[in-house]
Amino acid sequence: MNVITTTGSTILLAVCSVVFMGVPPRAIADPIIPGYTVTPFASIALPRGVTFDSSTGNLFTMDRDAGTVFQIAPTGAISTVTDLPDLSVGYVGPHFDPVSGNLFVSEFDSHAGSTVLQITTDGVVSVFASGIPSPHGLTTDSGGNLFVSSFTHLCPGSIFKVTPGGEISPFASGLCDPDGVVFGPGGDLFIGDRGTNRIMRVPSAGGPATEFASGFNNPIAVTFDSMGNLYVANFDDGTLSKVSPTGVVSPFGNGFANPVGIVFDTSGNLFVADFGADLIYKAQQGVVNDFVTFDPFPATFTFKPDPTVCPAGFVGTFSFEARLTNISESSLTDLVVAVTTLTNGNLLQNAHGGPGGVSSRLTVPQEDGFSEGVLSSDEFVDVPFIICLTQRRPFQFFVDVLGIVDASIHAQAKYTYP
Repeated sequence: MNVITTTGSTILLAVCSVVFMGVPPRAIADPIIPGYTVTPFASIALPRGVTFDSSTGNLFTMDRDAGTVFQIAPTGAISTVTDLPDLSVGYVGPHFDPVSGNLFVSEFDSHAGSTVLQITTDGVVSVFASGIPSPHGLTTDSGGNLFVSSFTHLCPGSIFKVTPGGEISPFASGLCDPDGVVFGPGGDLFIGDRGTNRIMRVPSAGGPATEFASGFNNPIAVTFDSMGNLYVANFDDGTLSKVSPTGVVSPFGNGFANPVGIVFDTSGNLFVADFGADLIYKAQQGVVNDFVTFDPFPATFTFKPDPTVCPAGFVGTFSFEARLTNISESSLTDLVVAVTTLTNGNLLQNAHGGPGGVSSRLTVPQEDGFSEGVLSSDEFVDVPFIICLTQRRPFQFFVDVLGIVDASIHAQAKYTYP
């Protein structure tokens, strides 16, 4: 049994300037997300969205006006998926559907008839749905149904549902210029309602939208992290907002030009499509391994299947506590343990959101010296781990400890890149 910490990496911030669609350029600072390192990841003209394929680690984005759909590999290498026709107004998307493995793009040029296109990752293009007025934001559910926001500059606005067979039906009403859409952990649909500067919520069965949070600045894109927090891209002021599961809104990032797309990968990195900067940014949470020690206590094996603890098919559990001690002179907050290696198909039973493997996360409990959410110098907190075992044999379990140092910096000098 090995429990170790691994060395992370961060890289320096970058500078950009912007001009957007005839709007006077707005003076901006470097993009900043406290506790993260924000760096340019890919240069794409007028990126209108960004989406993630968890099976390959690839991102997809597109040039809104030229119609070129791009794939971005985890290394940052860019390749062309397909070239769509130039349009006088443009495209929105793409969205990757993990069920079908296809991409979807909204084509909202009035002369083209406002269609939704389906694109295979090999670049084969077909019309998936037509007749939805000015389709914009796209998302899919676990059944492969597509949900499309209708951005018509009229109120009320609507969300439409399109089945895998192409059947279109109304899904939600009571909106005003809805754009970005995403399903939350509980199955409800969350919508960036640009006409009212609110985030609206629609139950999984559809129906009228209700307010979830307000006070945004042209909320054009939305996404969730693995902890159930919602993130909002505010197009007009270049900021990002964070919304807790209870609807509490707080600032998250600033200094972007015109963010229009946001998505997390399975490692917790945030990617931001910045339309005004012609860039895809990558925001990597600070790794604080060099600030803490990770000392495991003796473990307990239990080789007895218990369906109340682990899913069916697991033969037992491996349980232990590890003490995280702050050995730096800085204060640490927002501590999370991220699983980087877990072999044999074993699962971390007490991961946030339920049992998980690699990329799952465990929020450090606010106990001991971390009772107020701040781990001061020389303070410690004990973290429990329960691992569900598939078989009686040795396995590896490696983790990173993530967090924020002194609320704003993340010790760039501690790490090197690459």
